[in-house]
Amino acid sequence: MTPQTTEARAAPPLSDGPPLLSAHAPDAERVEVRSPSWPYSLPVNLTLTCLLAATLYLPVALTGPPPVLVAVALVPTALATVFTRVVFESAAAAANRRGDAAGRLRAALVPTALGLGLVVRAALLGGTGISWAGDAAAAPLIVVILTVAATLRALELRIRAAARRLFFIGSEEQLHDLAWEANRRGDMQLVGFFDFSRDGSPEYARRDLLEEILGSDATMLVMSGDATRDERLVSVASEVNLRGRRVRALNHLYEQEFAKVPLSELTASWFLFDVAEIHSPRIYGVGKRVIESLVAMVVLALAAPLVPIVVLAVKLTSPGPLFFRQERVGKNGARFYVTKFRTMRRESAHLDPALLDHHQNGRITPVGRYLRRFRLDELPQLWKVVRGQMSLVGPRPEQPRIVERLEASTEFYSVRHCVRPGLTGWAQVNHVEEAREKLQYDFYYIKQQSLLLDVMIIAWTVRTILTGAGR
Repeated sequence: MTPQTTEARAAPPLSDGPPLLSAHAPDAERVEVRSPSWPYSLPVNLTLTCLLAATLYLPVALTGPPPVLVAVALVPTALATVFTRVVFESAAAAANRRGDAAGRLRAALVPTALGLGLVVRAALLGGTGISWAGDAAAAPLIVVILTVAATLRALELRIRAAARRLFFIGSEEQLHDLAWEANRRGDMQLVGFFDFSRDGSPEYARRDLLEEILGSDATMLVMSGDATRDERLVSVASEVNLRGRRVRALNHLYEQEFAKVPLSELTASWFLFDVAEIHSPRIYGVGKRVIESLVAMVVLALAAPLVPIVVLAVKLTSPGPLFFRQERVGKNGARFYVTKFRTMRRESAHLDPALLDHHQNGRITPVGRYLRRFRLDELPQLWKVVRGQMSLVGPRPEQPRIVERLEASTEFYSVRHCVRPGLTGWAQVNHVEEAREKLQYDFYYIKQQSLLLDVMIIAWTVRTILTGAGR
Protein backbone atom coordinates (compact mmCIF):
# COMPACT_ATOMS: atom_id res chain seq x y z
CA MET A 1 0.00 0.00 0.00
CA THR A 2 1.13 3.54 -0.64
CA PRO A 3 1.55 5.81 2.39
CA GLN A 4 -0.51 8.95 2.39
CA THR A 5 -0.68 12.00 4.58
CA THR A 6 -3.78 13.13 6.47
CA GLU A 7 -4.75 16.76 6.30
CA ALA A 8 -4.86 18.48 9.71
CA ARG A 9 -8.14 20.21 10.48
CA ALA A 10 -9.72 21.71 13.55
CA ALA A 11 -11.75 19.28 15.64
CA PRO A 12 -15.22 20.41 16.71
CA PRO A 13 -15.56 21.93 20.18
CA LEU A 14 -17.06 19.99 23.05
CA SER A 15 -20.70 20.53 23.86
CA ASP A 16 -20.87 22.50 27.12
CA GLY A 17 -17.14 22.10 27.51
CA PRO A 18 -13.77 23.64 26.60
CA PRO A 19 -12.74 24.02 22.94
CA LEU A 20 -10.23 21.55 21.55
CA LEU A 21 -6.88 22.46 20.12
CA SER A 22 -6.28 21.65 16.44
CA ALA A 23 -6.34 17.92 15.73
CA HIS A 24 -6.65 15.56 12.80
CA ALA A 25 -10.23 15.32 11.63
CA PRO A 26 -11.47 12.05 10.14
CA ASP A 27 -10.89 11.52 6.46
CA ALA A 28 -14.21 11.72 4.61
CA GLU A 29 -13.20 8.84 2.33
CA ARG A 30 -11.92 6.60 5.11
CA VAL A 31 -14.33 3.80 5.92
CA GLU A 32 -13.76 2.36 9.35
CA VAL A 33 -14.17 -1.34 10.03
CA ARG A 34 -15.92 -1.66 13.33
CA SER A 35 -15.24 -4.05 16.15
CA PRO A 36 -16.21 -7.66 15.27
CA SER A 37 -19.18 -7.83 17.62
CA TRP A 38 -22.88 -8.24 17.00
CA PRO A 39 -24.73 -4.97 16.47
CA TYR A 40 -26.90 -3.76 19.32
CA SER A 41 -29.96 -4.47 17.19
CA LEU A 42 -29.43 -8.23 17.37
CA PRO A 43 -33.00 -9.21 16.32
CA VAL A 44 -32.68 -7.03 13.21
CA ASN A 45 -29.33 -8.61 12.40
CA LEU A 46 -30.64 -12.16 12.78
CA THR A 47 -33.69 -11.34 10.66
CA LEU A 48 -31.47 -9.97 7.90
CA THR A 49 -29.27 -13.07 8.09
CA CYS A 50 -32.27 -15.37 7.59
CA LEU A 51 -33.68 -13.26 4.75
CA LEU A 52 -30.30 -13.10 3.05
CA ALA A 53 -29.75 -16.86 3.37
CA ALA A 54 -33.18 -17.58 1.88
CA THR A 55 -32.56 -15.15 -0.97
CA LEU A 56 -29.13 -16.62 -1.75
CA TYR A 57 -30.74 -20.06 -1.93
CA LEU A 58 -33.08 -19.00 -4.77
CA PRO A 59 -30.54 -19.65 -7.58
CA VAL A 60 -30.15 -23.29 -6.47
CA ALA A 61 -32.48 -25.64 -8.35
CA LEU A 62 -34.12 -28.22 -6.10
CA THR A 63 -32.69 -31.22 -7.91
CA GLY A 64 -30.24 -33.87 -6.78
CA PRO A 65 -29.88 -36.14 -3.74
CA PRO A 66 -30.73 -34.67 -0.30
CA PRO A 67 -27.15 -34.86 1.07
CA VAL A 68 -25.90 -32.74 -1.84
CA LEU A 69 -28.74 -30.24 -1.38
CA VAL A 70 -27.90 -29.90 2.31
CA ALA A 71 -24.20 -29.40 1.52
CA VAL A 72 -24.93 -26.77 -1.13
CA ALA A 73 -27.41 -25.03 1.19
CA LEU A 74 -24.59 -24.43 3.67
CA VAL A 75 -22.96 -22.02 1.21
CA PRO A 76 -25.81 -19.43 1.21
CA THR A 77 -26.10 -19.76 5.00
CA ALA A 78 -22.39 -19.18 5.51
CA LEU A 79 -22.35 -16.26 3.06
CA ALA A 80 -25.38 -14.66 4.72
CA THR A 81 -23.69 -14.90 8.12
CA VAL A 82 -20.49 -13.31 6.83
CA PHE A 83 -22.35 -10.58 4.96
CA THR A 84 -24.41 -9.59 7.98
CA ARG A 85 -21.30 -9.51 10.16
CA VAL A 86 -19.09 -7.67 7.68
CA VAL A 87 -21.14 -6.02 4.95
CA PHE A 88 -23.95 -4.93 7.27
CA GLU A 89 -21.44 -3.03 9.40
CA SER A 90 -19.34 -1.71 6.52
CA ALA A 91 -22.38 -0.56 4.54
CA ALA A 92 -23.71 1.22 7.60
CA ALA A 93 -20.35 2.90 8.24
CA ALA A 94 -20.16 4.08 4.63
CA ALA A 95 -23.73 5.36 4.70
CA ASN A 96 -23.15 7.14 8.00
CA ARG A 97 -20.00 8.78 6.68
CA ARG A 98 -21.22 9.79 3.24
CA GLY A 99 -24.88 10.19 4.12
CA ASP A 100 -26.29 9.39 0.70
CA ALA A 101 -28.36 6.62 -0.84
CA ALA A 102 -25.81 6.12 -3.62
CA GLY A 103 -23.17 5.19 -1.06
CA ARG A 104 -25.43 2.53 0.45
CA LEU A 105 -26.24 1.17 -3.01
CA ARG A 106 -22.56 0.95 -4.01
CA ALA A 107 -21.79 -0.87 -0.77
CA ALA A 108 -24.41 -3.52 -1.61
CA LEU A 109 -23.45 -4.24 -5.24
CA VAL A 110 -20.09 -5.95 -4.67
CA PRO A 111 -21.28 -8.50 -2.06
CA THR A 112 -24.34 -9.19 -4.22
CA ALA A 113 -22.19 -10.13 -7.21
CA LEU A 114 -19.73 -12.07 -5.07
CA GLY A 115 -22.44 -13.96 -3.19
CA LEU A 116 -24.39 -14.98 -6.28
CA GLY A 117 -21.20 -16.05 -8.03
CA LEU A 118 -20.15 -18.31 -5.16
CA VAL A 119 -23.62 -19.82 -4.80
CA VAL A 120 -23.88 -20.57 -8.53
CA ARG A 121 -20.40 -22.10 -8.53
CA ALA A 122 -21.27 -24.29 -5.53
CA ALA A 123 -24.48 -25.44 -7.23
CA LEU A 124 -22.61 -26.34 -10.43
CA LEU A 125 -19.91 -28.25 -8.54
CA GLY A 126 -22.55 -30.06 -6.48
CA GLY A 127 -24.56 -30.99 -9.54
CA THR A 128 -27.83 -29.59 -8.16
CA GLY A 129 -28.50 -27.37 -11.16
CA ILE A 130 -29.19 -23.65 -11.36
CA SER A 131 -32.46 -21.76 -11.45
CA TRP A 132 -31.75 -18.76 -13.64
CA ALA A 133 -35.14 -17.27 -12.73
CA GLY A 134 -34.17 -17.57 -9.06
CA ASP A 135 -30.79 -16.00 -9.86
CA ALA A 136 -32.47 -13.03 -11.56
CA ALA A 137 -34.88 -12.60 -8.65
CA ALA A 138 -32.16 -12.92 -6.01
CA ALA A 139 -29.94 -10.09 -7.30
CA PRO A 140 -32.30 -7.15 -6.67
CA LEU A 141 -33.53 -8.70 -3.42
CA ILE A 142 -30.00 -8.94 -2.02
CA VAL A 143 -29.32 -5.31 -2.96
CA VAL A 144 -32.54 -4.26 -1.23
CA ILE A 145 -31.75 -6.25 1.94
CA LEU A 146 -28.23 -4.85 2.24
CA THR A 147 -29.39 -1.31 1.49
CA VAL A 148 -32.09 -1.57 4.14
CA ALA A 149 -29.45 -2.92 6.55
CA ALA A 150 -27.24 0.10 5.91
CA THR A 151 -30.13 2.50 6.40
CA LEU A 152 -31.20 0.86 9.67
CA ARG A 153 -27.64 0.83 10.99
CA ALA A 154 -27.10 4.50 10.12
CA LEU A 155 -30.36 5.35 11.89
CA GLU A 156 -29.27 3.33 14.90
CA LEU A 157 -25.99 5.23 15.06
CA ARG A 158 -27.77 8.58 15.05
CA ILE A 159 -30.09 7.45 17.83
CA ARG A 160 -27.16 6.12 19.86
CA ALA A 161 -25.23 9.38 19.39
CA ALA A 162 -27.98 11.27 21.19
CA ALA A 163 -27.93 8.73 24.03
CA ARG A 164 -24.15 8.29 24.41
CA ARG A 165 -22.69 11.42 25.98
CA LEU A 166 -19.16 11.14 27.34
CA PHE A 167 -17.46 13.09 30.11
CA PHE A 168 -13.70 12.51 30.02
CA ILE A 169 -11.10 12.76 32.79
CA GLY A 170 -7.54 12.69 31.49
CA SER A 171 -5.01 14.78 29.59
CA GLU A 172 -5.67 17.23 26.77
CA GLU A 173 -3.69 15.05 24.35
CA GLN A 174 -5.91 12.08 25.17
CA LEU A 175 -8.96 14.32 24.82
CA HIS A 176 -7.95 15.27 21.28
CA ASP A 177 -7.60 11.62 20.27
CA LEU A 178 -10.89 10.66 21.90
CA ALA A 179 -12.72 13.57 20.22
CA TRP A 180 -11.33 12.49 16.85
CA GLU A 181 -12.49 8.90 17.34
CA ALA A 182 -15.93 9.96 18.61
CA ASN A 183 -16.36 12.33 15.66
CA ARG A 184 -15.32 9.63 13.18
CA ARG A 185 -17.69 7.09 14.71
CA GLY A 186 -20.65 9.44 14.73
CA ASP A 187 -22.50 7.50 17.44
CA MET A 188 -21.24 9.30 20.55
CA GLN A 189 -20.40 12.84 21.64
CA LEU A 190 -18.13 14.48 24.20
CA VAL A 191 -19.98 16.82 26.57
CA GLY A 192 -17.37 17.55 29.24
CA PHE A 193 -13.71 17.31 30.18
CA PHE A 194 -11.64 17.50 33.36
CA ASP A 195 -7.91 18.04 32.83
CA PHE A 196 -6.05 15.57 35.02
CA SER A 197 -2.38 16.55 34.77
CA ARG A 198 0.22 13.80 34.59
CA ASP A 199 1.87 14.99 37.80
CA GLY A 200 -1.15 13.59 39.61
CA SER A 201 -1.85 16.73 41.62
CA PRO A 202 -4.86 18.51 40.13
CA GLU A 203 -6.68 21.20 42.02
CA TYR A 204 -10.36 20.47 42.30
CA ALA A 205 -13.22 20.11 44.74
CA ARG A 206 -14.83 16.68 44.85
CA ARG A 207 -18.37 18.04 45.10
CA ASP A 208 -17.83 20.56 42.30
CA LEU A 209 -16.50 17.87 39.94
CA LEU A 210 -19.41 15.57 40.74
CA GLU A 211 -21.91 18.34 40.03
CA GLU A 212 -20.10 19.23 36.79
CA ILE A 213 -20.31 15.63 35.56
CA LEU A 214 -23.96 15.23 36.49
CA GLY A 215 -24.81 18.68 35.17
CA SER A 216 -23.32 17.87 31.75
CA ASP A 217 -26.04 15.23 31.31
CA ALA A 218 -23.30 12.68 30.52
CA THR A 219 -24.33 9.04 30.25
CA MET A 220 -20.79 7.69 30.56
CA LEU A 221 -17.70 8.77 32.50
CA VAL A 222 -14.42 7.82 30.81
CA MET A 223 -11.20 7.89 32.85
CA SER A 224 -7.58 7.62 31.80
CA GLY A 225 -5.31 5.11 33.54
CA ASP A 226 -3.66 7.88 35.58
CA ALA A 227 -7.06 9.14 36.71
CA THR A 228 -8.15 5.67 37.89
CA ARG A 229 -5.14 5.60 40.22
CA ASP A 230 -6.23 8.77 42.04
CA GLU A 231 -8.34 7.82 45.05
CA ARG A 232 -10.26 11.11 45.06
CA LEU A 233 -11.29 10.70 41.43
CA VAL A 234 -12.20 7.05 42.00
CA SER A 235 -14.47 8.20 44.83
CA VAL A 236 -16.19 10.65 42.49
CA ALA A 237 -16.49 7.96 39.79
CA SER A 238 -18.06 5.55 42.28
CA GLU A 239 -20.76 8.06 43.12
CA VAL A 240 -21.30 8.78 39.43
CA ASN A 241 -21.77 5.04 38.88
CA LEU A 242 -24.31 4.87 41.70
CA ARG A 243 -26.21 7.74 40.09
CA GLY A 244 -26.83 5.57 37.02
CA ARG A 245 -23.99 6.70 34.74
CA ARG A 246 -21.60 4.14 33.34
CA VAL A 247 -17.89 4.36 34.11
CA ARG A 248 -15.27 3.09 31.65
CA ALA A 249 -11.49 3.05 31.57
CA LEU A 250 -10.07 4.73 28.46
CA ASN A 251 -8.21 1.66 27.21
CA HIS A 252 -11.32 -0.54 27.55
CA LEU A 253 -13.43 2.04 25.68
CA TYR A 254 -10.94 2.11 22.80
CA GLU A 255 -10.85 -1.67 22.48
CA GLN A 256 -14.61 -2.14 22.71
CA GLU A 257 -15.71 0.80 20.58
CA PHE A 258 -12.83 1.67 18.24
CA ALA A 259 -11.16 -1.74 17.85
CA LYS A 260 -7.73 -0.27 18.58
CA VAL A 261 -5.45 0.39 21.54
CA PRO A 262 -4.52 3.88 22.86
CA LEU A 263 -0.73 4.03 23.01
CA SER A 264 -0.91 6.58 25.85
CA GLU A 265 -2.46 3.90 28.08
CA LEU A 266 0.00 1.09 27.36
CA THR A 267 1.98 -0.38 30.23
CA ALA A 268 3.89 -3.63 30.53
CA SER A 269 0.94 -5.17 32.42
CA TRP A 270 -1.37 -4.58 29.41
CA PHE A 271 0.46 -7.33 27.53
CA LEU A 272 -0.46 -10.00 30.09
CA PHE A 273 -2.90 -11.75 27.76
CA ASP A 274 -2.82 -14.94 25.72
CA VAL A 275 -1.67 -14.52 22.13
CA ALA A 276 -3.59 -17.08 20.07
CA GLU A 277 -0.69 -17.74 17.71
CA ILE A 278 1.62 -18.44 20.67
CA HIS A 279 -0.50 -19.90 23.45
CA SER A 280 -2.97 -21.92 21.36
CA PRO A 281 -0.78 -23.31 18.58
CA ARG A 282 -2.81 -26.48 18.06
CA ILE A 283 -6.21 -24.81 18.03
CA TYR A 284 -5.49 -21.55 16.26
CA GLY A 285 -1.88 -21.45 15.12
CA VAL A 286 -1.79 -24.79 13.32
CA GLY A 287 -5.32 -24.37 11.97
CA LYS A 288 -4.54 -20.94 10.60
CA ARG A 289 -1.26 -22.17 9.12
CA VAL A 290 -2.93 -25.05 7.26
CA ILE A 291 -5.93 -23.03 6.04
CA GLU A 292 -3.93 -20.05 4.80
CA SER A 293 -1.39 -22.30 3.03
CA LEU A 294 -4.22 -24.04 1.17
CA VAL A 295 -5.86 -20.71 0.34
CA ALA A 296 -2.55 -19.28 -0.91
CA MET A 297 -1.95 -22.28 -3.17
CA VAL A 298 -5.49 -22.11 -4.56
CA VAL A 299 -5.17 -18.38 -5.28
CA LEU A 300 -1.79 -18.94 -6.95
CA ALA A 301 -3.34 -21.65 -9.12
CA LEU A 302 -6.33 -19.48 -10.06
CA ALA A 303 -4.08 -16.48 -10.79
CA ALA A 304 -1.65 -18.50 -12.92
CA PRO A 305 -3.24 -17.39 -16.24
CA LEU A 306 -2.73 -13.74 -15.21
CA VAL A 307 0.97 -14.10 -14.44
CA PRO A 308 2.23 -14.10 -18.09
CA ILE A 309 0.11 -11.03 -18.79
CA VAL A 310 1.52 -9.21 -15.76
CA VAL A 311 5.09 -10.23 -16.68
CA LEU A 312 4.74 -8.92 -20.24
CA ALA A 313 3.06 -5.72 -19.06
CA VAL A 314 5.86 -4.96 -16.58
CA LYS A 315 8.72 -5.78 -18.96
CA LEU A 316 7.29 -4.04 -22.04
CA THR A 317 6.18 -0.79 -20.41
CA SER A 318 9.30 0.20 -18.44
CA PRO A 319 12.97 -0.85 -18.28
CA GLY A 320 14.23 -2.63 -15.21
CA PRO A 321 13.91 -5.91 -13.31
CA LEU A 322 10.64 -7.85 -13.22
CA PHE A 323 10.55 -8.13 -9.43
CA PHE A 324 11.06 -5.71 -6.58
CA ARG A 325 12.78 -7.30 -3.56
CA GLN A 326 13.24 -5.68 -0.18
CA GLU A 327 14.34 -6.90 3.23
CA ARG A 328 11.71 -6.89 5.96
CA VAL A 329 11.43 -7.91 9.62
CA GLY A 330 9.27 -10.94 10.41
CA LYS A 331 8.25 -12.98 13.43
CA ASN A 332 10.63 -12.75 16.39
CA GLY A 333 12.76 -10.25 14.46
CA ALA A 334 13.79 -12.71 11.72
CA ARG A 335 14.82 -11.03 8.45
CA PHE A 336 13.37 -12.10 5.11
CA TYR A 337 12.84 -10.63 1.65
CA VAL A 338 9.45 -9.70 0.23
CA THR A 339 9.08 -10.08 -3.53
CA LYS A 340 6.59 -8.12 -5.61
CA PHE A 341 6.08 -7.36 -9.26
CA ARG A 342 7.83 -4.03 -9.90
CA THR A 343 5.40 -1.11 -10.08
CA MET A 344 7.84 1.83 -10.04
CA ARG A 345 10.53 3.08 -12.36
CA ARG A 346 13.94 1.62 -11.69
CA GLU A 347 15.55 4.80 -10.31
CA SER A 348 13.03 4.94 -7.47
CA ALA A 349 13.88 1.50 -6.11
CA HIS A 350 16.61 2.82 -3.81
CA LEU A 351 14.98 6.05 -2.72
CA ASP A 352 14.93 6.83 0.98
CA PRO A 353 11.42 6.12 2.37
CA ALA A 354 11.16 9.71 3.60
CA LEU A 355 11.63 10.97 0.03
CA LEU A 356 9.55 8.21 -1.50
CA ASP A 357 6.33 9.60 -0.04
CA HIS A 358 6.80 12.85 -1.96
CA HIS A 359 8.00 11.42 -5.27
CA GLN A 360 6.36 8.03 -5.70
CA ASN A 361 3.19 9.17 -7.47
CA GLY A 362 5.27 10.47 -10.35
CA ARG A 363 7.46 7.36 -10.40
CA ILE A 364 4.76 4.69 -10.43
CA THR A 365 4.39 3.27 -13.93
CA PRO A 366 0.95 3.33 -15.62
CA VAL A 367 0.84 -0.48 -15.42
CA GLY A 368 2.04 -0.30 -11.82
CA ARG A 369 -0.97 1.79 -10.85
CA TYR A 370 -3.33 -0.95 -11.97
CA LEU A 371 -1.21 -3.68 -10.36
CA ARG A 372 -1.32 -1.85 -7.05
CA ARG A 373 -4.97 -0.97 -7.35
CA PHE A 374 -6.01 -4.62 -7.69
CA ARG A 375 -3.13 -6.02 -5.53
CA LEU A 376 -1.72 -8.01 -8.43
CA ASP A 377 1.79 -6.82 -7.58
CA GLU A 378 1.63 -8.84 -4.36
CA LEU A 379 0.91 -12.21 -5.97
CA PRO A 380 4.53 -13.44 -5.53
CA GLN A 381 4.19 -12.92 -1.77
CA LEU A 382 1.68 -15.76 -1.60
CA TRP A 383 4.64 -18.11 -1.88
CA LYS A 384 5.95 -16.61 1.36
CA VAL A 385 2.64 -17.62 2.95
CA VAL A 386 3.01 -21.19 1.70
CA ARG A 387 6.55 -21.31 3.13
CA GLY A 388 5.38 -19.97 6.49
CA GLN A 389 7.41 -16.75 6.49
CA MET A 390 4.25 -14.69 6.21
CA SER A 391 0.58 -15.08 7.05
CA LEU A 392 -2.45 -14.01 5.07
CA VAL A 393 -3.49 -11.81 8.00
CA GLY A 394 -1.16 -10.07 10.41
CA PRO A 395 0.79 -6.83 10.95
CA ARG A 396 2.44 -5.69 7.74
CA PRO A 397 6.24 -6.25 7.81
CA GLU A 398 8.45 -3.16 7.90
CA GLN A 399 11.99 -2.47 6.68
CA PRO A 400 14.77 -3.05 9.26
CA ARG A 401 15.82 0.61 9.41
CA ILE A 402 12.22 1.72 9.94
CA VAL A 403 11.82 -0.90 12.67
CA GLU A 404 14.99 0.30 14.40
CA ARG A 405 13.80 3.90 14.32
CA LEU A 406 10.34 3.05 15.64
CA GLU A 407 11.67 0.75 18.35
CA ALA A 408 13.85 3.62 19.57
CA SER A 409 11.00 6.16 19.56
CA THR A 410 7.95 4.01 20.41
CA GLU A 411 7.72 1.91 23.56
CA PHE A 412 6.61 -1.71 23.11
CA TYR A 413 6.89 -1.49 19.31
CA SER A 414 8.80 -4.80 19.13
CA VAL A 415 5.75 -6.65 20.52
CA ARG A 416 4.18 -6.59 17.04
CA HIS A 417 6.87 -9.10 15.98
CA CYS A 418 5.51 -11.83 18.25
CA VAL A 419 3.25 -12.99 15.40
CA ARG A 420 3.91 -13.59 11.72
CA PRO A 421 3.51 -10.57 9.45
CA GLY A 422 0.65 -10.65 6.99
CA LEU A 423 -0.23 -9.75 3.42
CA THR A 424 -3.14 -7.78 4.84
CA GLY A 425 -4.03 -6.74 8.36
CA TRP A 426 -6.39 -4.94 10.71
CA ALA A 427 -4.63 -1.61 10.14
CA GLN A 428 -4.68 -2.04 6.37
CA VAL A 429 -8.43 -2.69 6.06
CA ASN A 430 -8.97 0.38 8.24
CA HIS A 431 -6.87 2.33 5.70
CA VAL A 432 -4.28 3.37 8.28
CA GLU A 433 -0.78 4.35 7.17
CA GLU A 434 0.61 6.58 9.93
CA ALA A 435 3.03 4.45 11.98
CA ARG A 436 1.75 5.21 15.49
CA GLU A 437 -1.91 4.79 14.61
CA LYS A 438 -1.12 1.62 12.69
CA LEU A 439 0.51 0.23 15.83
CA GLN A 440 -2.73 0.77 17.77
CA TYR A 441 -4.58 -1.48 15.34
CA ASP A 442 -1.74 -4.02 15.25
CA PHE A 443 -1.83 -4.38 19.04
CA TYR A 444 -5.60 -4.83 18.93
CA TYR A 445 -5.23 -7.60 16.36
CA ILE A 446 -2.52 -9.36 18.37
CA LYS A 447 -4.75 -9.38 21.45
CA GLN A 448 -8.01 -10.28 19.68
CA GLN A 449 -6.66 -12.84 17.19
CA SER A 450 -9.30 -15.31 16.05
CA LEU A 451 -10.40 -17.07 12.90
CA LEU A 452 -13.53 -14.89 12.81
CA LEU A 453 -11.46 -11.69 12.86
CA ASP A 454 -9.17 -13.16 10.18
CA VAL A 455 -12.20 -13.94 7.99
CA MET A 456 -13.50 -10.40 8.41
CA ILE A 457 -10.15 -8.90 7.41
CA ILE A 458 -9.86 -11.18 4.38
CA ALA A 459 -13.45 -10.36 3.35
CA TRP A 460 -12.69 -6.64 3.53
CA THR A 461 -9.49 -7.15 1.54
CA VAL A 462 -11.37 -9.09 -1.15
CA ARG A 463 -13.93 -6.29 -1.35
CA THR A 464 -11.13 -3.74 -1.74
CA ILE A 465 -9.57 -5.79 -4.54
CA LEU A 466 -12.84 -6.31 -6.38
CA THR A 467 -13.75 -2.63 -6.20
CA GLY A 468 -10.22 -1.55 -7.19
CA ALA A 469 -9.97 0.69 -4.13
CA GLY A 470 -6.38 -0.31 -3.41
CA ARG A 471 -3.56 2.15 -3.15
